[in-house]
Amino acid sequence: MHEFGPRQDPRRRDLTDTVQHVLASRGIVELERDAVIGGHLVDLLFTSLDGNTAVLVDTGPHPAVTRHDTSA
Repeated sequence: MHEFGPRQDPRRRDLTDTVQHVLASRGIVELERDAVIGGHLVDLLFTSLDGNTAVLVDTGPHPAVTRHDTSA
């Protein structure tokens, strides 16, 4: 189907897959994953009648860091 770039962790890859499927359902099938735009890495780059669009996938907040209370 398509190749995954080296930077994509599983969560980012899954979200990028979802965005790609939504775009495909709207007729946008030509896109590039892990594209470099102006020296910046973007998750997806696609072209539509409106022009080029770069997409950055936000995986949300990082899981909370567990802190251990060492005072006893």
